[in-house]
Amino acid sequence: MADLNINPEEVINNLSSQIGNLMSENTVLKMAVAKMQEEMNNLEAQVAALTPIEEKENKKRK
Repeated sequence: MADLNINPEEVINNLSSQIGNLMSENTVLKMAVAKMQEEMNNLEAQVAALTPIEEKENKKRK
């Protein structure tokens, strides 16, 4: 049968460790999201800059 004795200090230490790991992972994910958002903004700006040129070329072809 499993040992039912619970060491509160061990439980607290394990939970603290898990919380620390989750906080670190959260920070990394937030940084990744920020980087992706920056890249998306750059790509959107590039697309916006190219769109008028393409529209002009389409008008010339007509």
